[in-house]
Amino acid sequence: MLDRVNDDLLSIGQFARLARLSVKQLRNYADLGLLEPVLIDPDSGYRYYRAGQARAALAIGLLRSLDVPLAVIATVIGPMVDTGETLNPVPADQVADAGSPRTG
Repeated sequence: MLDRVNDDLLSIGQFARLARLSVKQLRNYADLGLLEPVLIDPDSGYRYYRAGQARAALAIGLLRSLDVPLAVIATVIGPMVDTGETLNPVPADQVADAGSPRTG
């Protein structure tokens, strides 16, 4: 399968270092549909990302460090991950809820 991996793909470990997230966090975000790898090798299960996904990963990491719940992050980041566009505005009630302790 490695013959299909080209130079612009990063292994999960390389991407984790670039995005300043742990491999465990990346796997969790992928499982939640928040930040999915561009390729998962069907034989080995290895996950590969593109460097262009680092912007969304860094934003997720920053928001989590501020205790923003994953549900709010998904609302804000989801379109950015899908289209590469900028962040969506967040409704005021969700911003107020972001100050409460996180559960996810």
